[in-house]
Amino acid sequence: MSDADKQAGLGANPQPEMYESDNTLGLTYGPAADLVPGQIVAEKYKILGELGRGGMGVVYRVEQLTLGRILAMKTLNTHEVSDVTWRRFQLEAKAAALLDHPNLISVHDCGLINNEVPFFVMDYIEGTTLAKLIKDKGALSIEETLTIFIQVCFGLAYAHAVGVIHRDLKPSNIMLVPPQADSSGLSVRVVDFGIAKLTAEEIQPTQALTRTGEIFGSPLYMSPEQCLGKPVDFRTDIYSLGCVIFECLTGLPPFMGSTALSTMMQHQSNDVPSLKEATLGKEFPAAIENIIRLMLEKNPDARYQDMKTIARDLSLLQQGISHHPQVVTETKAETTARVNKFQIMKMATACVLSAAVGGTAVYFAMSNKVEAAYKQGFESARAPSTTSYFEKEANENKVGEPISTITVDKNGKSCRSFDFGRNSGFGVGYIFLMDKNKALPAKGKMSFPLEEPLRFDVEDKMIVTNPNFLLRFNRNEFTGLRFRFNFGVTDNTFKYLDQQQNLKLLDITGCYVSSQIIDILNKLPKLEELKVSHTNLIGKDLIRLKRLTKLKLIHIAKLPGQTEVLKKLKGTTELEQFRLSAEEISPQDLSLISSCKNMRTLWIEKATKLTDKDVAWITKLPKLQEFYAMDAQITYKGAVAICQMPNLKVIGINYKVWSKADVARLQKAFPKIVVSIDRPPAE
Repeated sequence: MSDADKQAGLGANPQPEMYESDNTLGLTYGPAADLVPGQIVAEKYKILGELGRGGMGVVYRVEQLTLGRILAMKTLNTHEVSDVTWRRFQLEAKAAALLDHPNLISVHDCGLINNEVPFFVMDYIEGTTLAKLIKDKGALSIEETLTIFIQVCFGLAYAHAVGVIHRDLKPSNIMLVPPQADSSGLSVRVVDFGIAKLTAEEIQPTQALTRTGEIFGSPLYMSPEQCLGKPVDFRTDIYSLGCVIFECLTGLPPFMGSTALSTMMQHQSNDVPSLKEATLGKEFPAAIENIIRLMLEKNPDARYQDMKTIARDLSLLQQGISHHPQVVTETKAETTARVNKFQIMKMATACVLSAAVGGTAVYFAMSNKVEAAYKQGFESARAPSTTSYFEKEANENKVGEPISTITVDKNGKSCRSFDFGRNSGFGVGYIFLMDKNKALPAKGKMSFPLEEPLRFDVEDKMIVTNPNFLLRFNRNEFTGLRFRFNFGVTDNTFKYLDQQQNLKLLDITGCYVSSQIIDILNKLPKLEELKVSHTNLIGKDLIRLKRLTKLKLIHIAKLPGQTEVLKKLKGTTELEQFRLSAEEISPQDLSLISSCKNMRTLWIEKATKLTDKDVAWITKLPKLQEFYAMDAQITYKGAVAICQMPNLKVIGINYKVWSKADVARLQKAFPKIVVSIDRPPAE
């Protein structure tokens, strides 16, 4: 197997021979680090075997000895270590560590092997690559393609939101995981952020690693600006993803030159063929042609401007709703028209030359055709915004037949019965049995005892296309509802939420909602758990929640103005679990937190400013059982003070500021307390 074949890592299968241009430019392909099966790394990871190798390193399958779980470990090629590759590896680890999304790879640990070979540990994925699927099957159906790329868009939208650009999207970096017993369908994971670029101000010193003029990426999928070595932003991923979707639907990328250089030149100057042209006449819906056309615009200003809008358009197409994708503003519409006009002038010139040889009839036929294409493209660019189309068409959807009914089983007991129909692809989500901690795919006919508390975890496509969906369930049906990282969610999604008067848990982490949702939440008399991390709410919005001081669980990480919330929560005896961010936390804020005396779990994100001097306020929480501050600067001495708390069971610490000896010493001193150096358990 060649290095190009192993590029994907993480269990990737060999790629087609045509993928010679699938190699990532700008990265070295050196010899493997000398790790052998059975070898123990960092005293906690057992090497099980090699999975593959790529631009900077080798990927191994490993076992985490303390928990017995299987993970993947990536190491830097020892024979290719230089100051630049070392710093690039650190950048990759940092970029990957920011990513916590079900459609992206999660990083759990990093460090040095024998103080010289850098490594980081991430999820191990059992599945296949999209490249292998295309090689084995050829072109995919529209339904298969949409099922895959809606998830990809959600994952990349999250990555972009936290400031990470992938810059090397291609079929071999998209993993497909078959449905599991506790999931509702195919899972998609974007892997190998090996040349990812961080956009946050905190990494400005590393900008020289990806300076203007350097070229990184895979030529078959590189944006025009990336081919030229120009500065790139999130829109380069949009172009690359458009190339991958094009390949899924046609079997081939939109541009394939005889060399990497010729392919890169085509990205800059050649017109993108339509799907129909690329498949020699196969018909495709106009909507998918338009979506790909907008993704593959040469000018970044004329493309889609964010992944969540693409996800919404793909979801609408999946549900068969007539939709007209377009750029967002009039200025970008005019830019699109100018680009199209320039292309038409080039085509017209070619037509004139053709007419001189083959007759004037050819010229006039071609001229009329490109003029019509220009007019159509301009009108499409001037069409109403995606948001207005979505709201208008979704609101016009019929509610549909009831999904749930109350029935009686053979023993005469009342039951909740659901009929979700025969769903393909994602399904609509899954039903979570809260007392049994068990998830069941929301497909077909299901029945549960009337007293069984149920949580409905909603899949993205259903909410995007039908915000009235909740009307198809009985009143007071659910104890919990979860809409995590659902970029299709709007305020309108929760229009009928107040019909669920028994609702105790609502999770809208990563959703785009406004302050209007607070008015709806104020109609829920039993709400006890609220997760609004990474939304666009602010502190002043949340303090309007009437039940704020009655909540037992609150997650407000990445909530601007969280001090306002802390002031409102001062002295509450109800709050038991709390998750927040500490980027701008003050001593006064810490004092407010320590006033919540019934706190049992405290999870602080971005806690880099927390040190041993802040331990005093933590120890003022007498009932605290779990404390997580994974990136805090708390030392062994501070951790000892926390572990002496009478009820503590778990402490999450920052391995980066700890020696192995101190970790072992703490575990020995407090054998009944779990000392965690991995990320906290998933929500």
